[in-house]
Order: sequence, then structure tokens, then C-alpha cells
Amino acid sequence: MTFFSTLAGMYGEHWRELLNGLWLALALVAASCGLGFLAALPISLACSSENSWLRWPAQAFSVVFRGSPLYVQVFLVYFGLPAALLELYGGNVGALRQSMWWPLLSSPFLLVLVAFTLNNAAYMAEDLRGGLQSVPRGLQEAALAQGMGYWPLQRRIVLPLAFRQALPSLFNEVIFTFKATAIASTVTLLDLMGVGNRIFSRTYDVTAYIAIAVIYLIVVAIMARLFGYLERHLSRHLPGAA
Repeated sequence: MTFFSTLAGMYGEHWRELLNGLWLALALVAASCGLGFLAALPISLACSSENSWLRWPAQAFSVVFRGSPLYVQVFLVYFGLPAALLELYGGNVGALRQSMWWPLLSSPFLLVLVAFTLNNAAYMAEDLRGGLQSVPRGLQEAALAQGMGYWPLQRRIVLPLAFRQALPSLFNEVIFTFKATAIASTVTLLDLMGVGNRIFSRTYDVTAYIAIAVIYLIVVAIMARLFGYLERHLSRHLPGAA
């Protein structure tokens, strides 16, 4: 009873900070997954292309960002990108401040968003590539035989079918990204984990971490429930669908 009272007191005292942290984490998830999905579409098509000039760079991008930890990618973008751009401007900080890059470099949220977007693009492209490979070859050949062009074929037949096949994996990516937002706190971003760290540094009460763990669990459960409903809704016309 004492534990639940302490937990309730933690929420009651710090609810505004926790809500702000949750909002920032959800904004990072929405923006990085949306932008990552848009980038994943051409990358997945390039990975499936028979043209090696398109396929190899796309596959290299996928291997690099799926083969290295997101934690490292966040640090590389957060610390490496400003250092590289400063080098590009000959070490002139004033010139860098006047450049078009400064709004990006001066915002921790945007820098973390770049890292998360690149990582999501790599994983989502692979999910979509799997979906593309599941589209029956005969269906595409039949459409081409009827005079349909390459891009109308992709837009009207291939991509919708591939997207439906990749939907469960894409939803899993969204949930994974939400849990991975805890990494953002390591570069001063006050997401949910960052808020938990700040509360703990003031109170030395480990209940702060239990409080944010409960929030993560609740949000993940809501996402899983919502995505399950959407998946059933979009597949309701398929044979055997509930």
C-alpha cells in the first residue's frame, strides 16, 4: 500500500514534467516514423531494383544503419555532424552560425530526429522490401501485359499490396522507436527518460523510474491495441480475416 501511495505521490507531484516528457517522446516517434517511412519508399524500390547503380547504394545504406546501434548513430549525428560542418567552414564558428545549417545544429531535438529518421528509414525499407517481394510476379506481368506503365503499376498495385504485407512489421517499428526514445535523454533531450533522470537527480527516489516504466508500458499497450485494430480493419476483406 505504501508503494502505491509513493507512486501516486510521484505522479501527483511531477505530472506536468512527465506529461511534457511523454509529449516530446511521442512527437519524436511521429516525426521520425513519418519521415522515415517517406524515405523508406524509394530506398525499398532501389533495393529491389535490377539496376545495380540504384541497388548497391540503397543496400549499403540499409546495412550501415541496421548494422550499427541506434545509440551510436545518435552520438555520431549529435556530435559528429556539427564537427564535420565546422570543419567544412574552416573552423569559423561565426560563419557556421550564419549558415543554413545553424537551425538544425542549434536544436537537440532536430539532431536526434535526423538520427532516428535515418535509422527508421533503413528498417522500414527492409520491411517494405519484404512486402515487395511478396507481391506475385504473375500479377505484375499481367498488369504490364495490359499496357500499364512501370510507375502506375508500382503506385496502384505493387506498393499497396507490399504496404499491407509489411504493415505488422511497420507497426513493430513504431513501438520499437517509442521505447528507443529513452536514448534521446543521453544527449540532453528531456524526453520521458530524461525527465525521469532529472526527477531522480533531485529526489534520489527510484520510484521515478518505476513511474516512467509504467507510462512506457501503458503507451506500448495502447499502441499494440490500436495497431492490432488497424491491421484487422485493413485486412477485413481477406479470406479468413476476423
